[in-house]
Amino acid sequence: MKYIRLILLLNFFLISTAITQDFDDFFDENDDSTECSDVNFGIPTSRVGIGFGNSKVFSGIRFNTVDCGIEKINGFNFTFWMPKRNPNSMVNGFSIGLAPEAGKLNGFTFGLAAFVAEEKANGIQVGGLAGVTQESMNGISIGGLALVSQGYIKGINVGGLALVSQKDMLGFNFGGLALVSQAAMKGINIGGLACVSQGQMLGINYGSLALVSQGAMKGINLGGLATVSQGDLLGINTGGIATVSGAAIKGINFGTIAVVSGNEMLGINLSGVATVSGKSVKGINVGGLALVAGEEILGIILAA
Repeated sequence: MKYIRLILLLNFFLISTAITQDFDDFFDENDDSTECSDVNFGIPTSRVGIGFGNSKVFSGIRFNTVDCGIEKINGFNFTFWMPKRNPNSMVNGFSIGLAPEAGKLNGFTFGLAAFVAEEKANGIQVGGLAGVTQESMNGISIGGLALVSQGYIKGINVGGLALVSQKDMLGFNFGGLALVSQAAMKGINIGGLACVSQGQMLGINYGSLALVSQGAMKGINLGGLATVSQGDLLGINTGGIATVSGAAIKGINFGTIAVVSGNEMLGINLSGVATVSGKSVKGINVGGLALVAGEEILGIILAA
């Protein structure tokens, strides 16, 4: 079973690393050396009202071809082409275009291709293909293919293929293929194929292929083929083929072939072939062929 765990971890962490590295390269390539145009005019002024061009500070309704070196925009911001680098900038209100980009995006953001925040995106964010932030993504976030944050992802978060964060992922999280967090994953977490966390996984967790956590897994944990945790596995824990923990397993635990714990196993433990614990098995324990414990077995015991 340890080989199943290692293979799953390797595959999905390689996917997450590749995705985040691609976006690291994106930020690096968009350096601050680009010269930005200052051509703009507005009605009634160049800072307030209805504006056209690359105004750096504006409040009202603003239309621009390419945002470059902006500072603070309030109101409705419409951009028609790929942005250039906008460090330390802020857009508050409605930001709509091919790929809205700023240091901070606050409010409603829609990018036909993507939305990009060099710091934070707060509010409702929709990217036709992807959404990317360097610090955090907060609110309702949707990416046609993927959502990627080098910080936190919090709220209602949907990635058509993948949802990836380097820090905690909190709330309702859905990835058509996979959810990957390099820290904790908490809330309702659904991966079309897999959910993978390097930290704790807490709440209702489902992967049609697998659930994999390097920390504890607590709550209702369902893996279509396997549920695997290197920490404690607590709650209702089901792996279609196997339920495996490197530490304790406590609660209602089921594996069609096996339930395996590196430490104690407590509760209702059901397996079609074998129930195995490195220490003790206590409760209602059913192993289709065998029930094995390193130290003691207590409770109701059924095994061929």
